Amino acid sequence: MNTHIFVVGRHPELSLAEIKSVFSILGISHTIEKAEKQTLVIATAEELDTGTLMKRLGGTIKIGQRLLSSGSIEETILRHLAAVQIGKIVFSITGQNDRAIALRLKKELKSQGRSARYIESKNTATILHNQLVEHQGDITIIDGAVFVTKAIQPIESLGERDFGRPYRDAKSGMLPPKLAMMMINLAGQSLGATILDPFCGSGTILMEAATIGYTNLMGSDISPKAIDDTRQNFAWQGGSLPKKLFVADARKISAFLPKDSVDAIITEPYLGKPLRGSEPESVLASQTKELARLYHDCFIELDKILRPGGAVVIIIPAFQSKTDWIKINVAFPWTKTVSFFYARPGQRVGREIVVLKKLSA
Repeated sequence: MNTHIFVVGRHPELSLAEIKSVFSILGISHTIEKAEKQTLVIATAEELDTGTLMKRLGGTIKIGQRLLSSGSIEETILRHLAAVQIGKIVFSITGQNDRAIALRLKKELKSQGRSARYIESKNTATILHNQLVEHQGDITIIDGAVFVTKAIQPIESLGERDFGRPYRDAKSGMLPPKLAMMMINLAGQSLGATILDPFCGSGTILMEAATIGYTNLMGSDISPKAIDDTRQNFAWQGGSLPKKLFVADARKISAFLPKDSVDAIITEPYLGKPLRGSEPESVLASQTKELARLYHDCFIELDKILRPGGAVVIIIPAFQSKTDWIKINVAFPWTKTVSFFYARPGQRVGREIVVLKKLSA
C-alpha cells in the first residue's frame, strides 16, 4: 500500500468529500486511515500521480508521501535529506516537536560536514518560494510516520485565474476558483459529461471545468454582459469556448435546451442584492423569501433538462444577521445527498453547497 498525507483547508469535511469523489471518478481504491482536523492520511493500492491530482483538487493544500522507516524519526529524515540533496541541504519540518527535531538534525548534518538551512514552513508560499518540493525538503511528522511533500496547491495559477482575468463582477458575487473546482469535483462526473452553469456570470465554474479537462460545457445567464464577459475570459485563458453560451432566464431555460440533455448542473445562482452589513433582519428575511421564489421557479425548469441520474451542485446563500445566519427555506425536486456550509471569517454572505441527484425514472 502507498500512504499519503493530504493537508486540507478550513473546511476539512468538504475537502474530504471532494477527494473521495475524485478518487471515485478516477477509479482509485483507497482507505481513509486518519481524518483529524485539517490532516488526512489515505492509503491507496496504486501509486498516486500527486502533481496531476493536486491540479484537480481545490480544497487540498499539500500532498505528501510516507517515507519508508529506517530507524527513528530523525534517522529516517536524515537519511532521506542526505540522499536527495546535493550540496547545501534546505529543509522544513512540521509536526510534534518540529523545531527541536529540526535543530538537532541541523547540528547532526553539520557534524557530518553538510551545510544545512532550516526553514520554518509557515504556509504554502514558504514551500513554493524556497523550492522545497523540488528539493524534497518539506517534511511532515504524523503519529511517528514521516511524510515528504510531493505537491502543493498551485497558488500562483489559482490567483491569476481569480484576480488576473480581465472581467470580474464583484457586485454579483465572487466565487473563488478553488471553491468552483470543488463543486465540479463533487458532481462526480467523467470528463465526457455535459455540464451546464445556468447562472454563469463571468464564467468561473466553466473556466475551472475547462482547466480540469471537461469539454462538453454550456453556460447561460440572464445578462448579455455576463455572457460577453465569459467569452472574453475564455479568450484570455486560452482554449476553446464552451460549446453553447447563450443569454437566457434560468426560469425559461427549457426553451433553449432539449429534455434530459444535461448530465450535471453546477452553479452559483443569483445571491440577492449586495449587503453592507447594517441591514435589519426584516430586510434579510425579505431577501430570502424573494430568492426562495426565484430558486423554486428555476428548479422546475432545470429539472426538465437534467437527465435521470444526473447531478446538481448548487450554492444556496445564507445571510449573516447580528445573531445568526438567516438561511433560505427552499425545496428541491432532486434528492439531496450531502451539503456543506462554507463561509470565510468576516463574510456577510455564507454559502451552503448542496449536492443533489435526480433519481432515475
